[in-house]
Amino acid sequence: MISRFSGWASIPLALIVGLSLSAWSPISAAAPTPVPGVGAGSSSTGSLSSQRQQILSQYPDAKIPKVKVLQRVTTATWPGIYSRCLTSNGFPTKVNADGGAAGYVPTGQNEAYLIASYKCSAEYPLQAKYTKPLDTKQVKLLYTYDTGKLTKCLKKHGVVAGRPPSLATFEQNFQSDPWSPYSSAPLSDLSKLNKSCPQVPANLYR
Repeated sequence: MISRFSGWASIPLALIVGLSLSAWSPISAAAPTPVPGVGAGSSSTGSLSSQRQQILSQYPDAKIPKVKVLQRVTTATWPGIYSRCLTSNGFPTKVNADGGAAGYVPTGQNEAYLIASYKCSAEYPLQAKYTKPLDTKQVKLLYTYDTGKLTKCLKKHGVVAGRPPSLATFEQNFQSDPWSPYSSAPLSDLSKLNKSCPQVPANLYR
């Protein structure tokens, strides 16, 4: 089973820092997500500073490059752009079924990978509108979409969503235990479902 929000809140752009990778270790990065009170995450100064500190905590002599922003991306374009950036920096990465990034880190390349991840995060940060916490109006819009259009779309594709909570419960639990009709979707169907039934409404960030 899958939750749209699994792993999204604090891992915005493949920030797998702090892991000790050996052999051929997997790259697994979740796509950005909206979380009220936390925000979608971003390659903001604070986030990049945290990445930098975590890299240096593992590799005190690491040479972290100064990076300029090349393009501010949307949550829709992030997976492809980030994957291509990592690939061009020596770590072949592809977009996976749930809209994140997936690949492998060869033995002995953990430090180089973390620096490449930092570089790509800094070069392609999320647009500002995605880095702000959702307001009450946006959360209500998401609830209406989840319980209406998205639930119906998933049903047409054979996925029956669980009973939705009330709006009040949805709002109350959104940050700690968010409900989504995607929770009933099997992992094997994610690629097809994500294309046919977008996990967030197109106008959520307008």
